[in-house]
Order: sequence, then structure tokens, then C-alpha cells
Amino acid sequence: MLVTLKSSDAFQIDDRVAIAIDALDEQQKAAVGELLSDREHFLTHTSQRHRVRKISKSQPVYAVNILRGLDLIYEVAGDAIHVLDLMSTATLERFGAKEKSHKSKSPKKQGRSGDQD
Repeated sequence: MLVTLKSSDAFQIDDRVAIAIDALDEQQKAAVGELLSDREHFLTHTSQRHRVRKISKSQPVYAVNILRGLDLIYEVAGDAIHVLDLMSTATLERFGAKEKSHKSKSPKKQGRSGDQD
């Protein structure tokens, strides 16, 4: 199956995505091809918030779940969408940003200093 990736000023697809699509099976290629067929399909899919999660705290970079275990990474800049990469959910979770642990901010015990007689 041949997947043609379209690009416009408001919807750009990185070359890495085309390379990654070649490694997918036919069902995955069809799902990704439909999602990336145009901006409207992409926006319809990403409007379902349970499929999207933010993966960067400092930048507007998101992962959208396409099929079980397959995520598409994209960023939003104003009205423009730039599709950056395609990767397995396991890879994203392994190498992605980690949540900081929420440690208690209770004061540390102070040792007795200067109490020498």
C-alpha cells in the first residue's frame, strides 16, 4: 500500500514519519495513512482527548494513540501542526520524560550543633 503524505503550511509531516511507516504492518499503515491523509482527519482524531497526552512540560509536544501500542508525536505552534515522529508506546514511555516524584517537603531534622559545654 502506498501512503502519500501531504504537507501544507498548517499541517507538516516530518520525513521520519514516512520512513517509520515503511516498517509498519498493513493494518497500521492503513490507520496512519487515514490519520495523516489531511488536517481535518488529524484534528478529528486528536479531538478525542482520551487518545492524546502531553509529553513535554516546556513545549507543546503531544503523543496521540493511533492503534494499541502505536503513537504519533506532534507539536502545535499557533494554528500549525507539525507531525514529528511515529513510535511504539513502549519506546515513548521508556525514553520519554519522567514524572518527578512527589516527595514530602517537610523540614529535615536538624542535628544539635554548638551545644558543647
